[in-house]
Amino acid sequence: MNLTHYVHTLKHHVLLAILLTGLTHASAQDRNKEFTFQYDAQEIVNGSQYQKIQILDSRKDTTHYGIIQKGFLGKSATVVANPALEDQLQKYLETISNGNTQRDTLLLQIRRLSFSEIGGGIKEKGFFDFRANLYQKKGTIISH
Repeated sequence: MNLTHYVHTLKHHVLLAILLTGLTHASAQDRNKEFTFQYDAQEIVNGSQYQKIQILDSRKDTTHYGIIQKGFLGKSATVVANPALEDQLQKYLETISNGNTQRDTLLLQIRRLSFSEIGGGIKEKGFFDFRANLYQKKGTIISH
């Protein structure tokens, strides 16, 4: 009888451990918020000079895009670019150009780029901190 009680208690502990592991796994998967550049695909630029955009990320931490609050309880979520920011901007440039482009390249030097959110409950404020320089690249020559 003592062995039966031990096995019954052990089953409860194993089930509790499985439940906690599942909850931890589920909450860990939801700690990222994907950043996707949004634009109007109907915007067209005729005779664009630029066919390509290159990103020079000069930030100290090039993987960090900020932390925001997510969900009703306001859990912190790390902002991630998916797909990569350079790929998103290149697709945008291709979308708005109507194929009548020259072969020049834009070089975007990112100095600051981060999202943040302050507050909680009903009053929340979102911020986007962005500082960059934009250059024109013709062959190997780069100019403002």
